[in-house]
Amino acid sequence: MWTFPKQLLIGFKLLICSLLCWSCTCSLVNFIISLKVFPLSTLRHFHGEITEFFQALSECSNSSLEELNLSQNKLIGNIPHSLGNLKRLRELQLYSNAVSGSFPSSIQNLSRLEILFLNDNKMNGTIPESIGQLSELRELHLSGKLLARNLLVFNVTHDWIPPFSLQYVNILDCQLNPTFPAWLRTQKELIEIHLVNTAISDAIPNWLWNLSSQLQVLDLSHNKLMGNLPKSLEFSSLFSVFLDFNHLEGLPPLWPNVTRLYLRSNLLSGPMLIRNSQEMSQLITLDLSDNFLNGSIPSSINELRNLSSLLLSNNYLSGNIDYHWEIMQSLFFIDLSKNNLSGGIPSSMCSLPSLLWLQLSNNNFSGNLSLCLKFVSSESLLALDLGENRLSGTIPKWIGERLSSIKILSLRGNMLFGKIPKQLCGITYIHVLDLAQNNFSGSIPSCFGSLAGYKYFNGTIIEDVTEHMDLVVKVRQYEYYNQISNVNLMDFSKNSLSGEIPTELTNLTLLNLLNLSWNHLTGMIPENIGALRQLESLDLSSNHLSGHIPSSMSSMTFLSHLNLSYNNLFGQIPSSNQFQTFNDPSIYVGNPELYGPPPLPTSVSTPSDRNAEHKDQEDVHVHIDGEDQFEKLWFYLSIALGFIVGFWAVCGSLLMKKSWRHAYFCFADKMKEKLFSGHCSENGTMATLKTTFLFLCFHFLLLSTKFVSLEAIWSNSSAGNNPVGCIEMERQVLLKFKEGLKDPSNGLSSWFGQDCCTWLGVGCNNQTGHVIKLDLKSQPVCNQVAGSVFCKKLTLGGELSPSLLDLKYLNYLDLSYNDFQGIPIPNFIGSLNTIESIGCSNSSLEEVDFSWNMLAGNFPYSLGYFKGSKSLLLSRNTCPIPENIGNLSRLEELDLSYNKMSGTIMEIIGQLTELTQLNLFGNSWEGIISEIHFLILTKLSRLSLSSITNLLVLNVSHNWIPSFDLSLIEADRCQLGPAFPAWLRTQKNLWDITLKNAAILDTIPDWLWNLSSQIYNLDLSHNQLSGDLLGSLKFNLPASIDLSFNLLEGSLPLWTSVTNLYLRNNSFSGEITIKIFQEMPQLFNLDLSMNFLNDSRESYQNGLEKDFFSIVALCLRGNVLCGNIPEELCNCTQIRVLDLGQNSLSGSIPTCLGRLGGYQYLYPTSSSTGTNSNLEHMDLVSKGRQLDYDYPTINTIDLSQNNVSGEIPIELTNLSKLDTLNLSLNHLTGKIPENIGDLQYLETLDLSCNLLSGPIPQSMTSITALSSLNLSYNDLSGQIPTANQFQSFNDPSNYAGNTQLCGPPLPTNCSTPSDGSRT
Repeated sequence: MWTFPKQLLIGFKLLICSLLCWSCTCSLVNFIISLKVFPLSTLRHFHGEITEFFQALSECSNSSLEELNLSQNKLIGNIPHSLGNLKRLRELQLYSNAVSGSFPSSIQNLSRLEILFLNDNKMNGTIPESIGQLSELRELHLSGKLLARNLLVFNVTHDWIPPFSLQYVNILDCQLNPTFPAWLRTQKELIEIHLVNTAISDAIPNWLWNLSSQLQVLDLSHNKLMGNLPKSLEFSSLFSVFLDFNHLEGLPPLWPNVTRLYLRSNLLSGPMLIRNSQEMSQLITLDLSDNFLNGSIPSSINELRNLSSLLLSNNYLSGNIDYHWEIMQSLFFIDLSKNNLSGGIPSSMCSLPSLLWLQLSNNNFSGNLSLCLKFVSSESLLALDLGENRLSGTIPKWIGERLSSIKILSLRGNMLFGKIPKQLCGITYIHVLDLAQNNFSGSIPSCFGSLAGYKYFNGTIIEDVTEHMDLVVKVRQYEYYNQISNVNLMDFSKNSLSGEIPTELTNLTLLNLLNLSWNHLTGMIPENIGALRQLESLDLSSNHLSGHIPSSMSSMTFLSHLNLSYNNLFGQIPSSNQFQTFNDPSIYVGNPELYGPPPLPTSVSTPSDRNAEHKDQEDVHVHIDGEDQFEKLWFYLSIALGFIVGFWAVCGSLLMKKSWRHAYFCFADKMKEKLFSGHCSENGTMATLKTTFLFLCFHFLLLSTKFVSLEAIWSNSSAGNNPVGCIEMERQVLLKFKEGLKDPSNGLSSWFGQDCCTWLGVGCNNQTGHVIKLDLKSQPVCNQVAGSVFCKKLTLGGELSPSLLDLKYLNYLDLSYNDFQGIPIPNFIGSLNTIESIGCSNSSLEEVDFSWNMLAGNFPYSLGYFKGSKSLLLSRNTCPIPENIGNLSRLEELDLSYNKMSGTIMEIIGQLTELTQLNLFGNSWEGIISEIHFLILTKLSRLSLSSITNLLVLNVSHNWIPSFDLSLIEADRCQLGPAFPAWLRTQKNLWDITLKNAAILDTIPDWLWNLSSQIYNLDLSHNQLSGDLLGSLKFNLPASIDLSFNLLEGSLPLWTSVTNLYLRNNSFSGEITIKIFQEMPQLFNLDLSMNFLNDSRESYQNGLEKDFFSIVALCLRGNVLCGNIPEELCNCTQIRVLDLGQNSLSGSIPTCLGRLGGYQYLYPTSSSTGTNSNLEHMDLVSKGRQLDYDYPTINTIDLSQNNVSGEIPIELTNLSKLDTLNLSLNHLTGKIPENIGDLQYLETLDLSCNLLSGPIPQSMTSITALSSLNLSYNDLSGQIPTANQFQSFNDPSNYAGNTQLCGPPLPTNCSTPSDGSRT
């Protein structure tokens, strides 16, 4: 039955009556259909079976209906064969419905049909050849949406010549042949061509560019088109070209009359060659993002007066930006993120009057933030992303007035400081505020609780451009495309904020993501934090928060990520509602007074229990004291006797006479130097012998004194204490040093009592008692409480007291991996190696480790006095290279990685002749490294270089032969090309080679493969390497090979002993054969995604018969695989990642996949040989996005975007450890397995765009880990479950396209069981 809205036009009353009663007389229907135009699309509320409507029309004769428009309604069912009876029909529009089934062959009877709209439905099958008889056809629209695609196959012969002459062809998400459709060549009147996501894997034919002089729009995006584009073409009318998401190569084209040019996500390379503004003077939109462009942005681009959108993100562009942008008054969208651009941000760019979106993140821009912001127009700017640069200064207080319209503001990862100004609250409608990874201090302004952008939806979508932004969500970085308007984020993590969390933040009812971690926040978590009902991620870790966990948090049903670790929280963890899903102990670790129920292992005892335990302990102590009283008397007498003799004989005299004490130690040090120096003057022999004799006599006296006090030493030792004990002066020094430290984990709780030699991290000389070692690197500290062991991480902060200078015998100092974030390096550090006391010096400090502390400022000049140091580890700070580092002549290991260092690398490093390991990775180097840097570094064996700016050039001659012999070379984003570095040929001991993002445009030389017997790791990814690979090589060591994101081609290599092989995003072709597994039996990870590979069914049948325990990850996504999914894959019993998405696989899903042990048990992540089998750099599609996983814990099966049919095997529910299952965009039928709830670890489930029917199983409500669900566009029916996790799935798009589903969040209500009908 059809239903209609209550308000209808009076002129349609008779029409409505006739449609509500299909049994009405034929004369009445004939009256209706005597209308030539039948437009119901304007009402948009009809729903029901379309078959009934066409059946009524077929029972009447003499129809004069010429235009039938039923678009944008909710019609279901199949188009019946009776459609062919409407022989006078000229226009048929059925788009945006839920019409299903195949194409009726009777369409051939519509000989007058000119316009056909069938897009955005759920039709499937093959379009009949009879469509070729529609000789009058002018417009053909078979397009659909990605979430509701037409599962249609347009399969015609290569030489097919249709009788019609189209003006508009729009085919989207349909399957065409892999070759470019040749029949388009016969269409001479084309105005628009849209062939989007149609599985074309071919080069664009030359005839297309000359097809029609009146062609206006060409859209061939989301295919696998390859080859080069013509550099220059003259189009008379073509104004919009969409070629994005293909495999096109070569230089960016110059097409004068084009107004919109979209070439995102291709393989374009080389510089942008816009020589003058006349070459592309009509250009309005230019999108060249996600390519391999290099060089600088040409200054001529600033003369494109009509340009409104410029998108050049994720390339290799470098250099400064030209400062003259004022001519582009229409420019409103700029995205230059993820490049290597440097210098200042032009004020003329910021002041553009129409600017809506400015995104410059992930570059190397520098300068003061205020100088950039003060030129921004306040009337238009909606999004400003300056994150991950080198901007400095403070946030200006006038920001709330001048930038009041901003909705997205990201200043993440810069060098900003000062307080967060309360004037930011003037940006009322902001909904993304990211200030993380800076050095902001002070408190969080309470007025943030009044920001309307986090209370009311105010998202804005900018049409005709791709809104793209990277956001850190749930500890991972996600890429958001055109969805940023739906995100409400506030991130202040990794700063120096203090004070309490404002309770006003709980007013932000639409807040999705809140991250305040790694600050110095105190106080309690706001009691009413549960008011943030939309919150999905909450991270308050690594602060100083106290109190209990508010019980109101259990009502936050959307919360899927929580981290409260490393605070001072206490009390019982809530156990109701959402907290049942947070069973990972790491969420609460570092809060020693938190207790169960699980995930923490114990509970705190009651007061009565503690009193009883204390009483028992007192009784035991009284008993022991009675037994040992006599023994203790003798113990103390022996100590007194030893003290009297030893102290008054030697120690007492030294203590009483200061000059004697200093003279003794100076004399001892000088004698030590003379005895071991071996250098005497001509007349100094007798003097040396004399001093030696006196030195020995003096020490003989000292030994005699120690012998007298042997009883005291023995008595002390028998009690289990240090034989000598701590020196009181050095104990006071350590306590004073502790006063300046911040110890949130209370890891230095052992620093009390008299014997400092027993304190955590303190090491003393067993004979003298002097402190010689101080090891306070961040480490777990474990204590036993009530029979259970609790561990917390020692992380120190605060200030470094100069009292350490009084530890004159210190020779080991390690403060690495702590949190001295933002404080300058103390000047006294360099003096630790030059302690002066009455002319005496100590130069024994050999190892200095201040790494991972985020120390700021300059290294003190005195650091160059560490002449005896062999190891200097200063990574993960923010300091430049010490100027006098060349003085450290004995230095063997130097680590300055990840220090935000910039500028050129000083040649003085080349003076460190003893250097064996040099690590300068993760900085912003620029300039040239020449042979001079390495001239005398003959002992160098490990070299690590990288430049965030990609401006570091290794410039050596082609025939350079280095003086060193490396075992490890690591170079990332350094320019070593374009030729492959020939000097590596001289390095005979190389076993680890990383030349990633090295701008190499060459083939891989044969001599490199001669090192295969010793290579353990080879990473040449993200270059432009070309040519074929050697088919057969033998690696003696278990090797990891990464050649992904290059231009390699040919057949796949078969390399023995390779454990990890990454060949993603290349141009490999040919068959995937069983020999891969036979020749590489140790293979753990195999990623062949985004190539042109097909498979050989016979090869699987002939060889994949045994269990392959080694393979852990198999990614074949985005190739041209066809045929059935081979059941022999079930023999890969340890596999945990299986990605076959975006192919042309057909048939049913093998039931034996339910026996794969890798998804049922947790296997070890490394082989017996020690090879790391982690899924390093594995790109996987999860939750609708492509993510880069670095961890071995992901367990995924992805068969999406294929032609798989049949039912979902019930055996898949045996895969208890599966966390991602994607079967979307296939032809699956039947019901969702009833016991799918057994997949308790499942986080992502996507079954959308299939033909599944039946109800949603109730067992799914027990999958508490589920955070992403998509069941849209199936034939599911019944009520949507509302219990447990389903309360968080309140987005109607999760269930859209299932017309028989009802209940929240869908607007359709469910009837009572007795009624049996739906309203």
